[in-house]
Amino acid sequence: MTSRKTSLLKWIFISLILTLAGFPDAQAVTVEAGAYGLLKNQGESYVRKGSYAKAHEVYRKAQKLKLSLPEKQWVDFRVADTQWRSQAETKNPDRSKLEQARTQLQKMIRDRVRPEQQDRLWAEIQESLGDSWWFPRNARNWSAAWSHYQKALDWWGGAADIDLARKRYLNIIWNAATPPNRQPYFYYGYYGNYIPINFLENALKIAQTKNDRVHAHYLIAMALRHQGNIYQQQRVPESFEAVIAAEKSTEWYDDALFHYAEWLSGAGEIIIMENGQQRRERNYKKALKYFRRILNDFKKGETRFYDNARNKVKNITQPTLNLTASSFFLPDSLIRVNLNWRNISQVQLSLYKVDLSKDVDFPNTKNVNSWLDTVDLIKNKRVKSWSEDLKDQKDFHPGQKVLELDQKLLPGAYILKAGGGGRTTREIVLVTESSLILKTSGKQALVYFADSGNGAPLANARVHLHERHYTGRKWVWDDHTARTDKNGLAMFDLEGERNNSELFVGAALKDRQAFVTGYNYRYRHEKSSWKLYVATDRPAYRPNETVQWKLTARTYDGSVYETPANETLEYEITDPRGSKLKKGKLRLNEFGSGWDSLELSEKIPLGEYRVTFWTKGRKKHIGNAALFRLEEYKLPEFKVSVQTPEENGKKKTFQLGDKVEVDIHAEYYFGGPVANANVEVVVYQKPFYHSWHPQPEFPWYYQDMIPRPGRYWGQGQQIKREVIKTDAKGNAHLSFQSQRQNQDLQYTIEARVTDLSRREVVSRGTVQVTRHPYFVYLNNEHNLVRPQDQVRVNIKALDANNQPVATEGTVHVTRDIWYEVWTDPNGREVRGKELQRTRKDRAIFPPPPSQPGGPQWKLKFRGYRHDDILTRKVKTDAQGEAELTFTPGLQGYYRIAWTSQPDRKTLPVKGETTVWVADNATTELGYRHGGLEIIVDKDTFRAGQKAPVMIVAPTNDRYVLFSMEADDLYSYQLVHLTGTVKLLQLDIEEKHVPNVFLKGVMVSDHQIYSDVKQVVVPPVKNFLNVSVTLDRQQYQPREQGLLTVTARNHEGKPVSAEVAVGLVDEAVYYIQKDLAPDPRQFFYGQKRAQRIRTLSSFQMKRLAKLKKRKDGSLGRGVSRGKGDYGALDSLEGDVQYKARAAKSLSANAPMAQSEMVAEEAFADDKAGLLKREMKEQR
Repeated sequence: MTSRKTSLLKWIFISLILTLAGFPDAQAVTVEAGAYGLLKNQGESYVRKGSYAKAHEVYRKAQKLKLSLPEKQWVDFRVADTQWRSQAETKNPDRSKLEQARTQLQKMIRDRVRPEQQDRLWAEIQESLGDSWWFPRNARNWSAAWSHYQKALDWWGGAADIDLARKRYLNIIWNAATPPNRQPYFYYGYYGNYIPINFLENALKIAQTKNDRVHAHYLIAMALRHQGNIYQQQRVPESFEAVIAAEKSTEWYDDALFHYAEWLSGAGEIIIMENGQQRRERNYKKALKYFRRILNDFKKGETRFYDNARNKVKNITQPTLNLTASSFFLPDSLIRVNLNWRNISQVQLSLYKVDLSKDVDFPNTKNVNSWLDTVDLIKNKRVKSWSEDLKDQKDFHPGQKVLELDQKLLPGAYILKAGGGGRTTREIVLVTESSLILKTSGKQALVYFADSGNGAPLANARVHLHERHYTGRKWVWDDHTARTDKNGLAMFDLEGERNNSELFVGAALKDRQAFVTGYNYRYRHEKSSWKLYVATDRPAYRPNETVQWKLTARTYDGSVYETPANETLEYEITDPRGSKLKKGKLRLNEFGSGWDSLELSEKIPLGEYRVTFWTKGRKKHIGNAALFRLEEYKLPEFKVSVQTPEENGKKKTFQLGDKVEVDIHAEYYFGGPVANANVEVVVYQKPFYHSWHPQPEFPWYYQDMIPRPGRYWGQGQQIKREVIKTDAKGNAHLSFQSQRQNQDLQYTIEARVTDLSRREVVSRGTVQVTRHPYFVYLNNEHNLVRPQDQVRVNIKALDANNQPVATEGTVHVTRDIWYEVWTDPNGREVRGKELQRTRKDRAIFPPPPSQPGGPQWKLKFRGYRHDDILTRKVKTDAQGEAELTFTPGLQGYYRIAWTSQPDRKTLPVKGETTVWVADNATTELGYRHGGLEIIVDKDTFRAGQKAPVMIVAPTNDRYVLFSMEADDLYSYQLVHLTGTVKLLQLDIEEKHVPNVFLKGVMVSDHQIYSDVKQVVVPPVKNFLNVSVTLDRQQYQPREQGLLTVTARNHEGKPVSAEVAVGLVDEAVYYIQKDLAPDPRQFFYGQKRAQRIRTLSSFQMKRLAKLKKRKDGSLGRGVSRGKGDYGALDSLEGDVQYKARAAKSLSANAPMAQSEMVAEEAFADDKAGLLKREMKEQR
């Protein structure tokens, strides 16, 4: 629009407005309608051009006119629609305007639920909401977008204006398939945005132009590649070929060629066989045709698929050859290797014996693809050579074959080499009963060489470590060699100081060999890095106010903080657009802090402001922080609470099937009720899982350590919506019926209160409706105690609202003893001491059958025997708390269980905890975990204390590589368990602050087990305890008050400290929460990650022993890295036995879900042959 036309339009608009004063109401409406018509035409013109910011300004002017209801609704829609669209066009990360507009659009359709209310405006809003979820960069949400697009498409599908409906329907489909501002690599379906086939079919039916029909065919083909039934997918070739037939006349020609060829060579065509069954078959010849068509019809740079198509042609036509052994092999195993090839007719194979601790030799003169290529096979003994005829069909199809050696190999390492078609490949064939564990800390590498059966260390073995690192100019390989000590350990100092390095470790003791490959990562702490804590007197401000802010700075050298007293820093404050608002200098005082202020004018933009800091002279950038938010807010006049009614001074609780009651209260901040206000209430339902843990002193250290029950993300299913009113006291009451089911529920009640002045405040509350009247939690102060020491168990009873419950229950303490009964290959039962002796005499239990398919050991029973220790009635007090103490006389595994049932109409309430009683000489507790377990006495220790830790193994005579680690390997030791448990006493030191990981690794039965526990060691010496007290609880306006601030150290002694105090209207925090966190958490809350990498030869490949059964099928015993139970995975056959044995493992769980009573004789009981009741926990 020209400036002359714009001026004329403004003149007409002003004239119309001035005329209003002299005309009757009817004439005034006519004049405003004329002004509205002009503004609407101008606004819609901007919308069509995509000038949404200008359109937004125009419609904001139209909002000030006196309009009819339909006109007002349209203007309100366009204001919100153009607001989010103009925001989405920018790169501003602040999404507040977009979300505000989306909320306004959702309000406009929220109550339009009846069909007659769903008019064209409703369809326009649905499309706008769909676009708002789909169009913005880096925030595409297809699921949310489609829920609105579908409604808009359904509406346009039934619209009377056929031509307009066709145009709008197709436009929505095209936008949903291909959003604006997409990345260059985008293709339809890239974000999972598959439009249901029936909508694409509709688009194809109504399309009139060739371009639209081809577009619809392309989308149908792309969608059916990965969805639909077998008959729908048969349409893929037809749809793709319809697009290809149009050639370059449409923009989807190259897309169709590439994706069709990919589908032909990937998923493959569907072939209907003579018996009516279907199969997929890849058509490489046809795929090759379309890939080559891209290269013929386009030049490089004309299509994004050119390079990919060229690579695809190369991959299909060139020869390939590969050897793969799926496992390492135990001695006396059959040797099988998979051979894969393409476009090769014959291959020559040779097998060489090698020493992994000597023959691997990485050259610094050239790069190698694999460590296998570094072995000079000419120098090694060739064990066998032969050739294979591959019978290639010349159809570009890959081929595969299983090569089975006709002889068993002696223990050792072998390399199998294959050659053919101008290609060669190698594979390791390792026959061994050894394992290798590698731990790297950045500076060092620890190697543990052990027997793979029982984990016993292999001493005096040769270990060769190869390290590839960067010197600053080039990558080089360094060699390190050592011998393992009596514990099978060897420690290496690594060369790479500044960069990550690649490692290869080979170990050999005669013919016992193993290897591991991996990477060593170095994590460097920048010396004298700055930590900057910025706080303001409040989190949100309005224009024309003054910001008071404070900086507290520390420097960090990777281990301790220092105070940069008297340092001068430079800063710059930027607005939400990144523009500079103020710059200045701060001279830090003796506490390392400084203050400044900032005047906020009316002209600066709203949003989040940030501050950036440099050292003096801006020599070094040292950090930045969010400072505050600037908002044109109006403090809420009133507040709303949503809560359940009180009963006997406590929130009322509800059980499933009860009528749920909720009280809503609205009160002005000055103290008066919000009477006769509209309350729109929405109720959502979702599953609820109650949990409780004692509140730790420093909760931020435990967020990743406290187990959390099942979660249900989202607000849940909407079950109720209604509008009610507050009474004269500002109260409103809501009730609804809960449903009986086998799942606790949480109801979220959203209350939107609008007072008589049309001010709106939203509040939410939750109501938990449960199957049990309350919950009981048992927590012992110590997990590990010594015999004759007192066990103290704290009991907490809470209702669903986490309110204390005074109740009575029965506490039952038992000493649980693990018991097993096996039958040997002759059918004789073996138990008790005889079973213990059998386990001790055999490296692996149960032992494999003497021959494949022969009789074998079978598990008859496995579970816990429960010896009653005490039964006691316990009452919780008014705080829901009780304490149980008892003194165990014997070592063992103790279970403390609470049971109560208020009445026969409610389910029993149960709670449970366990404690282990042991001393330094304990080797057996009658406790089984199923793998390796580390049990720590408690989760928190102070520096200078001893930490009792117990290691539990699934069987006796095992070795555990135990370490204390975090970002460094602080200590390590090899622990030999003569029984199944061993108690350690660990020294907790300052170097373990703020946390340390206890890691155990065990090799057993040709598998590897591991466990890790985290211990918090809080830096209490660095924390102050600050308290603030007031001289009274209430003050009158303009009345003076007195604040007393007290600072003490961790020993409770007063200290001199600098204090910053902010006094803020409580309502400000409704607008914005504090941007500055707890300073203790800010400076000391970051825990150390577990950066020690633990690698093993089991991660290279599993161990297997292959034997042929009598029927010729293959039996297998394998190690899978982490097994269900020690020896079960080393068996050689019986699938039925494995399933039954694995099923019995559920008895290992400490928490009993159900119990089965069985009667069994225990010949090894101290009192002789007794009949005892056994409870097998399922």
